Amino acid sequence: MSEDKSRIKVLDAKNIDDALLECKKFREGLKETQFQREQVDAQALVVPILLLDCIEDFMAFIRDEGVPYHKRENRTPRVIKHYERSLLYLCLALEHNNIDTKILLFTQLNENSVGYFEEYLVEVKGCRPKTFNNHMAEVKKFSKYIRQKYNIPGVDPFAEMKKKKLKKNSKSVSWEEFQKVLELTTPENSIFTESGGKVRSYYKPWLKTAFELGLYTGGRREEVVQMRWKDIKLTRSGDLSGIEVTHFKLTRAHKKSLAKDEVETKIVPMNEDLKELLLSLGYEKFKGSDRYILAPDERCTRNTMMDTITKTFNHYYRLIGTGLDKKFKDLRKTYITALYILRGDEVYKDTGHEGMNILKSNYIDDDVVLDAKREEFKKYGKIFKR
Repeated sequence: MSEDKSRIKVLDAKNIDDALLECKKFREGLKETQFQREQVDAQALVVPILLLDCIEDFMAFIRDEGVPYHKRENRTPRVIKHYERSLLYLCLALEHNNIDTKILLFTQLNENSVGYFEEYLVEVKGCRPKTFNNHMAEVKKFSKYIRQKYNIPGVDPFAEMKKKKLKKNSKSVSWEEFQKVLELTTPENSIFTESGGKVRSYYKPWLKTAFELGLYTGGRREEVVQMRWKDIKLTRSGDLSGIEVTHFKLTRAHKKSLAKDEVETKIVPMNEDLKELLLSLGYEKFKGSDRYILAPDERCTRNTMMDTITKTFNHYYRLIGTGLDKKFKDLRKTYITALYILRGDEVYKDTGHEGMNILKSNYIDDDVVLDAKREEFKKYGKIFKR
């Protein structure tokens, strides 16, 4: 409510009598709404009927258009694009089965529609289980949103879609493999052909350092490129104890409750490998400074650096010839597995996780742990008296 209870309106009247009448109605309307600038009562929802209209309605919600401030998710362009792609696949699946989506009603979606969608993902797009599950989850969210928003009765056919079982992939990069990657990180080995046929070199003199930081800290690529010398923490005696980094995953999850420039952080514990690397990079010279630890003079953006790290590590690993497809992010599994062998179930306290479930499901390489236990077992010698 305005303190002086005044509002301005441009009248449509052409003469004084009509103007006075219009002014009177305007004044009465202001009194009824208590001088609110916007009408408070919710307008009746116009229920979309066509499938394409429902998709447009849902995507507006995903983009936070018309969404109350406290319910906005601030999704990234990448996430929004994922939703767009999933709903496009739904339409293509229906059209693949001779259904005209331009005239299809949302309420005409049924069990057959679900079957067409699943078949399209598996048989036409060749989606692997994880990708299939992502598309399925996004279309299920779309159907649930429309039904709840407009109180559409009946059973949601997409609610019955089942996730594909994911095979555990916790294979880490062995120390021997990592050393071979470093050996292959040369300008001569950095020329390769992209998917579009373009031949180019992605070599950068700081790539080996990026890979080592990834292994010795277990950091995600965005953490590795953002580390600064001032973030290194010391013990009371002045020795290096860890590096404070932004916990990007947790920051995104808590973005609604954080202040505009506030972030969640975590401490990466110091180990001798990391300490030696930092000293070799000039810790004594740069300690306490705001300079990036990795390639402070690099002119390209940190986002471009992240893409380069991913592409080149994948490329160099393939050159080893193991026939496996290991990536830069798998160095995180190597780090956490090594830490788990030393720390046991307390390792989650060093990685910024809330417990061991996620680590055991996604990061700890069981084969490496088993090998370590076998070596430890050998130290006992004979365990049975003769």
